Amino acid sequence: MVLKGADEEMSILANPLVGFNFGFALQDEFEADLYTPAVNTAKDADIAIVFVGNTPTRKPKAFPGQEAGYAIADVLLGKVNPAGKLPVTFPKRIEDAPTYGNFPFTGKLEDLHTDYKEDVFMGYKHYDIHPEKVLFPFGFGLSYTTFTTSNISTSASTLKPTDSFTVSASVSNTGSVPGSETLQVFVGPASDNTCAVDRPQKVLAGWAKVKDLAAGEKEDVTADISVKEAMQYWDEERYRWVVPKGKYIVYVGTSSAEKDVVEKIEVEVAEGGEFDP
Repeated sequence: MVLKGADEEMSILANPLVGFNFGFALQDEFEADLYTPAVNTAKDADIAIVFVGNTPTRKPKAFPGQEAGYAIADVLLGKVNPAGKLPVTFPKRIEDAPTYGNFPFTGKLEDLHTDYKEDVFMGYKHYDIHPEKVLFPFGFGLSYTTFTTSNISTSASTLKPTDSFTVSASVSNTGSVPGSETLQVFVGPASDNTCAVDRPQKVLAGWAKVKDLAAGEKEDVTADISVKEAMQYWDEERYRWVVPKGKYIVYVGTSSAEKDVVEKIEVEVAEGGEFDP
């Protein structure tokens, strides 16, 4: 995007703005590698925005709806402070996706057989084991302001399988404009909590959001966590849900990535439990 002159009207369709394609495009135009012309354009730009991942071999797709252009313009021009969080993990390469090696690629009908070898290690649960393959983690988001999280605690440290507990925290807007932030709570077995089946390192158990928090302000938030929902696994042989006893870690952060975890709290399930399906 190029802006020439602070007094000119800032419109997404204005002459000084380049780098957006609207409407129909030929395949060779859509697949063109725009990196070189983008770099050349950015040399004379007041503001340059680089979109990651648009290459001839890997093109991001989504369903933003007919108002997508207006929404993108509002964010880029600062009318709206973005607050969304990714509902998926973006891998660095398509080969880094957990299902990549499990799908048939021959195109023949007789070869259309899929083995679900990834098991429970889908999405961020796979990338927790392979963090080097992550471009943008599950739960990732951007904002024009900054936040800090403090006073993180749990309402109990010793739990029963039928219990629920509350995670509390204070979120402060340390930037200069109002904004929204979503804290995410994950739960996983501690390193010494072994089990008869493979379990993910952690699973999303709850979240809490502060909305339109003014600059310099602080807000307390809570997330209620069910022990059964957060710590159970499915026992195929007994055909029941099982919550193993032992120690668990409660992770509080702004995404699933280790670098975005701001607090880890240990809790313990004193006695295990089982539940009917």
